[in-house]
Amino acid sequence: MKYPVCARVLGPLTLALNNHNATPTAQKQRQLLALLLVRHDTVVPVTALIEELWNDDPPRSAVTVVQTYVLGIRKKMAEQLGVEQAEVAGRYLRTRSKGYSFEGRFPPERCRAVAPPRL
Repeated sequence: MKYPVCARVLGPLTLALNNHNATPTAQKQRQLLALLLVRHDTVVPVTALIEELWNDDPPRSAVTVVQTYVLGIRKKMAEQLGVEQAEVAGRYLRTRSKGYSFEGRFPPERCRAVAPPRL
């Protein structure tokens, strides 16, 4: 079976879709994506994303900024997959109650190496 999504979180963060690089270049988008990939198939609360991105000093607009980062990641994924952003939102980077989750099938462990969650 062919897997369109390949992600690595150990070493340099990499997100490849259909063998095309879809890794965000913006640092905070990369942080957000890495956390979602590490917690693959798990809902990550927006509060946890905000804490990861800004520690104890989030901007007032933190929730809106997180939404914007997710939208940017979805846009890049949709471009690489040749689909609408809504399909990416429904299949991979999903909005859940009070958070987000990165879902979908990945190739065997040679592609998806997962680090333990940050303590």
